[in-house]
Amino acid sequence: MSHQGHANSRVQFMNCLNVLACFAVICLHCSQVVFRPSASITWYYSVVMQSVFIFAVPIFFMLSGANLLGYRKRYSTKTFFKKRLKKTLVALIVGSALVYCITCFCPELFCRVPRRFSLLDFVSLFLNNEIEPIYWFFYVILVVYLMTPLLSLLADSKKVLLYAILLLGFASSVLPFLSRYVPAFLFLQSLFGAQALTGGITFFLLGYYLQNYAPRQRPAPCVLAFALFTALMIAATIAINLDAVQQPDISYEGFFSNAFSFFSIGASSALFLLFKSAEPRFQQLSSAHKSVLQRLSSASLGVYVIHLLVMDYIAFVLPHPWSISMTIEPPVVYLITVVIVMIAQSAWTAGKKGLARGKASLSRS
Repeated sequence: MSHQGHANSRVQFMNCLNVLACFAVICLHCSQVVFRPSASITWYYSVVMQSVFIFAVPIFFMLSGANLLGYRKRYSTKTFFKKRLKKTLVALIVGSALVYCITCFCPELFCRVPRRFSLLDFVSLFLNNEIEPIYWFFYVILVVYLMTPLLSLLADSKKVLLYAILLLGFASSVLPFLSRYVPAFLFLQSLFGAQALTGGITFFLLGYYLQNYAPRQRPAPCVLAFALFTALMIAATIAINLDAVQQPDISYEGFFSNAFSFFSIGASSALFLLFKSAEPRFQQLSSAHKSVLQRLSSASLGVYVIHLLVMDYIAFVLPHPWSISMTIEPPVVYLITVVIVMIAQSAWTAGKKGLARGKASLSRS
């Protein structure tokens, strides 16, 4: 995720949203039974979880946009690239290398399909996002970062920014819907390219727009809007999967409950505005509570990278039914992963300080 600042000066609702979105990602991956439709309460509950927590990646994009689209007011483009590309690219490379090594040397401990180690194989798989599919987010956000110097030129024009959001939102959410039911729109949809990229840019711009141009809303309408869009998402997802529920050979369709559907745009925007409306209350938190939120928020990137490995290891050590996966497992996985990430961050910080002291000692001698 999003750009980090001092615990007492940063807009606090973004810290809270960052933590919530990170937890939501885990909930999504703990309810993967949704891809096996059946006439069971477990499957219907998984549809609810997928719809309720699909805001995870959209919120990550929105927080990044809210913090970074106006970067020119704070530092140069060179500094922007140094801050964002380095951090995200390192996380992607380290995470991919870790997962690849696990699949080569101890795949059974993490319920993985084994591979034979090969540097060329790693490079090929890495370039095609075939090591850990959930890392697709990193590839998309890296491209968005590369485009940010151009996108940032929209930041000071409310009308042009809104036009870009509507255009890209139409391409990523409305056109796929039209193309699904009216094949004549398929060619138009293909003109706009990858949905993940146009959708990612849409949320990136939308986050900045809602933070800087949208008036603060009252909580009640935001809650109602989130509930409405989520309920419609649940109903639509169940409706298009009725045949799959009755016939196991029919594949699950997540068309209406994917991250870039128009239902997701509505729900994610409502959630963003809800937390924005609560900013005065977040600012009343004690310094200690703000520091905890900041620390949890700063761990989000690491949690995203390794949470699936934690889930897989738990599944190997303690096999459990989907009912446990969708209730008890999400908070357990989050807490374990946060602890691991914080220990790693502390060790890294201590190592850098030790190295700096060593260099200083050598220079004095």
